Amino acid sequence: MSAKSSHVYEALEHVVAPSTADVILRGPLVPEGCIVELKVMRVIDLTTANKTMRLGFERAGVQHWFRRRNAGTGNYDLHLEAWLILRAGERPIAMVESPTAGDDLWFFARGYCLKV
Repeated sequence: MSAKSSHVYEALEHVVAPSTADVILRGPLVPEGCIVELKVMRVIDLTTANKTMRLGFERAGVQHWFRRRNAGTGNYDLHLEAWLILRAGERPIAMVESPTAGDDLWFFARGYCLKV
């Protein structure tokens, strides 16, 4: 299997937390016939530090978390430390646990979609 061509894959989601319930931010599904190599993936709370945050991916409605930063570390963000490969039907996701109502939350991911 060889890559035929590629284009940029981007995910950008902004949410103002409506309550203190966990917020999950999602990127678009990887289209059929593509494999995505993510180079950048980050979740940011621009308002309040010290939130527990997670990064992961979703496959067939099941969430898989691979990176977590606990509250109490003074962090405003969590980012991908290496690249991530996603297959067709998967999507990058992030979670901010128990945000403060009104928190300004951002999620973005960027990489290349290789046509196979």
